[in-house]
Amino acid sequence: MGIRRKVTIGFATLAVLVMAAGAVSIFELKKIGEETRRITEENDHNLAISKELIEGARMLNLALVQIDTMRLATPAGDSLYAAGRQVLDNVLAKEREERVLGVHTGELRHMVYRAITPSLVTLGTVIVLLVLLLYFIDIYYMKPVVGMNRALKEWLTSNIPFRVTVEGRDEAGELNENISELTGRHKK
Repeated sequence: MGIRRKVTIGFATLAVLVMAAGAVSIFELKKIGEETRRITEENDHNLAISKELIEGARMLNLALVQIDTMRLATPAGDSLYAAGRQVLDNVLAKEREERVLGVHTGELRHMVYRAITPSLVTLGTVIVLLVLLLYFIDIYYMKPVVGMNRALKEWLTSNIPFRVTVEGRDEAGELNENISELTGRHKK
């Protein structure tokens, strides 16, 4: 396998990993968006209920103040009290049937972590793979080229025989063989 193909495969692998992590993150972020929309709608609903509860409590307070100031129950106070009590009872009964008050922020927080985790794992994996790729490029390509360069300089200046050991049968190995053959021919 040639140098170009090895490097291409290495970088293609990294690109696939990054794209996969991006796809997972986008999917999770869409779920976060939907959950945020649901929470916002629920909060709007809770605000409307709060307004109704405040109105019912205001009506009860007015009825109680009227009853207290007159020191006795009057038909107007009784009807105001009954109306306020009815508003509160209706809101609470409707809310018990529909859903429980509250925001699901714990679920949202969990979704954020699920969206971030693939990106962090991919980032760590990419860093490790880049370090490994750099290591193998150094071991299999840079060191042989530096060794061939040094040996060729020694052959040119001191006529020391060109001998470099290169592992593998790729472009670096072929270059080493060709330089060895060339220096061997020149020697004759």
